[in-house]
Amino acid sequence: GLVLKDLHRPEEACDCFHQALEAAPDHAAIHNNLGNTLEALGKSIDAHACYSRAIALDPNFPEASYNLGKLLMTEGRLDDSMACYLRVLEIAPDHARAHQGIGYIHFLRGQWRDAWEGYEWRWRDSDRRHRSFTQARWQGEPIKDKTVLVWSEQGVGDEIFFASMVPDVMAAGAHVVLESDPRLVPLYQRSFQGVECVVRADPPIARIVSDSIDFQIPIGSLGRWFRSSPGDFPDRRSYLSADAERTSAFGARYRQGRDELLIGISWLSKNVEFGGDKSMTLRELLPVIRIPKVRFIDLQYGDTACERRNFANGTGKMLVHDEEVDSLTDLDAFAAQVAALDLIISISNSTVHLAGPWRAGLGVVVHRSGATGAIDAGTRG
Repeated sequence: GLVLKDLHRPEEACDCFHQALEAAPDHAAIHNNLGNTLEALGKSIDAHACYSRAIALDPNFPEASYNLGKLLMTEGRLDDSMACYLRVLEIAPDHARAHQGIGYIHFLRGQWRDAWEGYEWRWRDSDRRHRSFTQARWQGEPIKDKTVLVWSEQGVGDEIFFASMVPDVMAAGAHVVLESDPRLVPLYQRSFQGVECVVRADPPIARIVSDSIDFQIPIGSLGRWFRSSPGDFPDRRSYLSADAERTSAFGARYRQGRDELLIGISWLSKNVEFGGDKSMTLRELLPVIRIPKVRFIDLQYGDTACERRNFANGTGKMLVHDEEVDSLTDLDAFAAQVAALDLIISISNSTVHLAGPWRAGLGVVVHRSGATGAIDAGTRG
């Protein structure tokens, strides 16, 4: 059952767990595993029942309480979720994901200082690889005239929105060595004047293990020192700079002299763990695409040819697809393409993360909840 779940075959995994429960109906771990699989299928009510049954069978089984807490958090039941996480910590005080879960609840409540403390527990999660550096970890001490390595972690989208704090490190007087996904280096070199931009490699390049660097910090940990309250968020219009010449060329090519809005759309996430919960089909965007005097630009990463062709055959609506831009390999070109548009409509994927830094107030994030099927929209600046 666990193997089938990992292979993304949840229906077959459920069958295995049900067979297991026929042989051992009071086995808490099997109820917990079945709950995980049902949750992956979007059956949150049934998953809730499985987690609750596992807890009833074994109150000292932390994973069931953790999974129930995570499910309740996605449903917005923050008090109940917090109670589950605290129950986990009574059983297993060093349970890293429960500490992280509490941190996420604090984020949702705007309790920034406590949130960042919980977020730091990600490095004690067995699934997270902490990279070792010889330099001292920066702990908020003065860094004027010091050299600070800010190293990358997580995905490209995460790198981009955490990079909003790079100017804060510079303003503190430090010389910044910024490590990033190689695809981001050209964009960062243009955007962060005075920052030394280097590529992430494994093993790390010689520059970032140099003794000339005084401190190091993972980019996702900058918030502990620069975003402890809402007042810490700067009134900054943008922090990324797309190539102006390419941006102008994209805009002219897409408009073709017509008085139309240019709107980019993206509808799919391929994140293995969460992608299904937040993705849509292109057809679900049809009510938007029918709006007159608008040209819609395909910003979806990956091969969309078949879906676009079927959409056009079924609706008569064509998207502009630019063969010159591959957002998976050339993020600098993609940044210029995004900057050329008037509006971005997207589910939560790297398109949104890239659009936010300079399309402030001109983006819409569409999220499909796996639990309810509801669609929510909100602006991202």
